[in-house]
Amino acid sequence: MLFIDAFLVKKISFLNKFSIPSPVVGGLLFALIIFALHSTNVITIRLYTSLQSLFMLVFFTTASLGANFKLIKMGGNLLIWHCLFFSSYLHMFFSSYFM
Repeated sequence: MLFIDAFLVKKISFLNKFSIPSPVVGGLLFALIIFALHSTNVITIRLYTSLQSLFMLVFFTTASLGANFKLIKMGGNLLIWHCLFFSSYLHMFFSSYFM
């Protein structure tokens, strides 16, 4: 999938013009293929989603690490409250999975 979606982003001007990342194209391509296979009753795939919220949290946390200090400083008290809330969420999440 990775090579197909990167190829599609390079070849389709719309995707390249609007800077659509290749993982988005690959995800949509995967969803369309799975939808076509499921709707024609060829195959049904079940995805294991119990760790989905953890991986989404990790992804968006690491994506936000790209913020510079100026943006973090602009967040001020709201950012501090936000971090406290999510650290308590992480504590609840890990305690429910590992205890």
